[in-house]
Amino acid sequence: MSRFNTDCICIPCSEKEKEDPDYKRAVKEELEEVKKGNYNFKGIRG
Repeated sequence: MSRFNTDCICIPCSEKEKEDPDYKRAVKEELEEVKKGNYNFKGIRG
């Protein structure tokens, strides 16, 4: 199960995570948080 947080994962798991339907949303939300100055965003499932 993908978690979309700050855990380190292996390359095969990373590729699998990118196939999750919520992955693009997670990337977008993280970018928005960084733009607001939040460098400790826990992820959408974190």
